[in-house]
Formats: sequence, C-alpha cells, structure tokens
Amino acid sequence: MNWKKNWLKYCNKPVQRKTMPKKTIVVDYQACDPKQCENGICKAALECERKVLTQEAPYEMPDNNAAMCLSCALCMQACPRGAIHVM
Repeated sequence: MNWKKNWLKYCNKPVQRKTMPKKTIVVDYQACDPKQCENGICKAALECERKVLTQEAPYEMPDNNAAMCLSCALCMQACPRGAIHVM
C-alpha cells in the first residue's frame, strides 16, 4: 500500500520544462556601413514593423532592441551588407 502513495506523489508532481532561449537579431557593427544604404538611412530599420532597429540620424549605426524582436528575419534580408544575423 505504501508504494501506491509514493507512486501517486511522483505522478502528481508538475513537470519542469526547460525552454530554449528566444532567437533575436544581432548587428555586426564591423560589417555595417550606413553609407551603403540610400541617403544613409538603414534599409533594415525601415523594413522592421516592430521598430526593433532604430537609427538616431542618417549615416549613424542602427541600435537594436532585442527584447521586441520576433526573429522574423525581414531586417536580415533587407540589409545590403549582410550585417544582421538571427541568433
């Protein structure tokens, strides 16, 4: 009888699931060159609907807010220099 109680205790414990880290974008600032984009405005920043990439002024490097990223990779496809990667 005692083994049944132990078995029920074991079966009723919640399962702890381990989750994989969320994918996000990373900007390779050595490859990024806003001069290559039309009028110095980052094409990848224009492509992102959630405004994960922001650019303070033309010809400046884009900043990313990784917490808002859905890892859709639209910005990665829009970047002419290949400076954006999904990790």
